[in-house]
Amino acid sequence: MTQDNNWQRHRDLYFSDGSIVLLADKTVFRVYIGLLTLHSSVFKELIESAQHPIVPTDSETYDGCPLLRLQDTPEDLTHLLKTLLSWFGPGGKPISYSTASAVLRLSNKYMMQQFQELATRHFGRIIPKSYKDVGKEESYEQVFGSDHPHPFRLLALFRECGLQSFLPWTYYVACSLGFEKLIQGDCCSGREPVYLDPQDVSIALLGWKSLCEKTQEIRMSAISSTAFCVSCANHWIKGAAVKFQSQALERWGVFKTLAQTSGQLFPSGLSGYDYHLSLTHPHPQPCKLCRTRWLEHEEYARSVVWSQLPEIFGLPASVMWGLQAERREMDVPMSESGGDLLKYKSWEMPPNPNVILPPFSNFYELFSAGSRGGPLAVDLFPGKVRRL
Repeated sequence: MTQDNNWQRHRDLYFSDGSIVLLADKTVFRVYIGLLTLHSSVFKELIESAQHPIVPTDSETYDGCPLLRLQDTPEDLTHLLKTLLSWFGPGGKPISYSTASAVLRLSNKYMMQQFQELATRHFGRIIPKSYKDVGKEESYEQVFGSDHPHPFRLLALFRECGLQSFLPWTYYVACSLGFEKLIQGDCCSGREPVYLDPQDVSIALLGWKSLCEKTQEIRMSAISSTAFCVSCANHWIKGAAVKFQSQALERWGVFKTLAQTSGQLFPSGLSGYDYHLSLTHPHPQPCKLCRTRWLEHEEYARSVVWSQLPEIFGLPASVMWGLQAERREMDVPMSESGGDLLKYKSWEMPPNPNVILPPFSNFYELFSAGSRGGPLAVDLFPGKVRRL
């Protein structure tokens, strides 16, 4: 009998009538051989093959049972075993991230197909793949609840388990943390630093650069390619340039700021040139027609970028994403969906005959000034991203 004085029996998963003991770090679990071999071809081979080096004929024993030493963490093994034991129990209970990630990781390792599918379906319900899913949750935490993972760890998990359809969104979330954290890691307060896997650093950096460029393209093109009314051209553009210099990189982007603007655009307490502009341009906010037009254009442009995320991060063309994911969910053939956003190469939209195009002399100043406010310009789909 093999035993270490530092070993501890698991409080809930050490059954007196169990037929095999599993050792993870310093924790021992006594469970049922049949339960493991029923679901796992790997455990079936380990246990039934007397020639296997992990379970030789003179195998170690503990408390009268064969002992298997595993390289998994006690926490992950606890989640997996509890899931196995409750497989035939009541369903429909919420699954925490720690449980789902452990089941996904270990079911992939031990070839438990049923539980791989269970965990994959869980993540598939909460990870957005189509553009229409963006914005259903207001923050990254709300996707996973209070037990939310760090984006770098989530990315490593999905890559390890080969879940490529979840990678575009996960790469995007990682990029939203910013250039410095992609390179140096994320030193969360009171926690150990979290680092991006080396194989993901170059992919994420190239994707981050591309998203920054596309963000600037969207912000420039949405105004410069869309017609405005004469009133906005004459009374709003000049005054708004100063106001939005410091807002171009806000979480919701300049266009969301436009949509939410009401009443006086400039806050009280301004001085100098800002105050002068507030006097010379007393009604600087855009009209409803122009706000609507800009937002329509921006929404379209964002949806195009969303459909291009797999390409941006160098993922295979076979990854189901964007409209492809929507069609798959709705079981709609590709030819019946009324146009594929993947084919569009620009943000151009048909001109609106009801508005008049003004001169564009101040547009570049408006956005280039804002872009100097910081390097993080990748908040294309803000509804699902938390900024740290």
